[in-house]
Amino acid sequence: MCTRLVARVATILTVGLLAAACSSAHHGTAAPSTASPPGAPTCPPGLAVGFYGALTGPSATIGINQAGSVQLAVAQFDAAHSRCHVAYHSFDSRGDPATAPALAATVAADQSVLGVIGPTLDDEAQQADAIFNAAGLPNVTVSATAASLAAQGWTTFHRGVANDNEEGPGIAAFIATLKANTVAVLHDGTTRAAEVAGIVRQQLEANGTMVQTFTVTGSQADPATITALHAFDPRAVFYSNGDNQAGALLRQLRAAGVSATFVTNDAAVDQSFVQAAGPAAANGAYLAAFAAVALTQPQDQPFVHAYQAMFHAAPGLYAAEAYDTANQLLAGILAGDITRVRLNAYLATSRYAGIVKTYAYGTNGELEGTPPIIMHTIRDGQITLVGPVGAP
Repeated sequence: MCTRLVARVATILTVGLLAAACSSAHHGTAAPSTASPPGAPTCPPGLAVGFYGALTGPSATIGINQAGSVQLAVAQFDAAHSRCHVAYHSFDSRGDPATAPALAATVAADQSVLGVIGPTLDDEAQQADAIFNAAGLPNVTVSATAASLAAQGWTTFHRGVANDNEEGPGIAAFIATLKANTVAVLHDGTTRAAEVAGIVRQQLEANGTMVQTFTVTGSQADPATITALHAFDPRAVFYSNGDNQAGALLRQLRAAGVSATFVTNDAAVDQSFVQAAGPAAANGAYLAAFAAVALTQPQDQPFVHAYQAMFHAAPGLYAAEAYDTANQLLAGILAGDITRVRLNAYLATSRYAGIVKTYAYGTNGELEGTPPIIMHTIRDGQITLVGPVGAP
């Protein structure tokens, strides 16, 4: 897995703008709403859009997906608007909250950066977003989903997906459709994973389901946990995790004879889940996320084709949302909002129609309306879209 991630990072960091321009010429511009209007202003030099998130480390997959999309959006914009050059700056947080403040301060000090897509993870967002807010630097996260992020009074914070308070009830509602009267709820001990697990348990118990909770740190459950799971004999297992350990855990559960329907959340929505579990064990598992991985609608295809042409890989989880929100920032720049203050005001007041949804934010930075939770399943070793699920 590490080799694959390093290769993807190298691709993202080394592909030149010439390749991006050729991709745009061949496939067309996937975000026509950023096309130059008549009399569009000539932008001053030294403007940039940034990406802040994990490009290396255990959570790199989600960051790589988003960084590639931001780079693609900027490259397409730059190729289409000769009078308004915008650069792409990436900042690898490694998913480490301990180093997040220093890196966020570096981003904030780079006055060329008018807006940021990221952070990608909750713990680093708690540190970085406060620094971005103090610097007046608008940011849009599409994968940091802790509900508490929207409760800090930050005026520069925006989120392009649902939050954890919506994920837990959605997953519980889906598990209820499985008609499982006993459910084991497992989590990896991280704050976010434990919170989601608690919400799922509360919702299931309110509906009369018998639930037991277990903590599994790392990729393997200890023998006592396996013994307790056997004794409980659940009809379904939900595993809430912060890093992608779900595949290895599912392999262990199946080897130990635990045959319950397996449900997990967004950290596992990647083909590496199938590789870690093995196709036989993975088939029939369900994976919930804040976004769809299978981009199959006609309006998705220009983006999918352009991403594949640039990176020689299909866009992964949160790639479409990162692309949309990067294009939202670029639309603001094209409209002449070329300071941080004005670009932040643009985000607060605009409605941007992206390829997967419309982005408009409330006063707390949350996406307006009720963003869906999307369920996937593994069929013949491939991640397959099931569809949106809702709270009961």
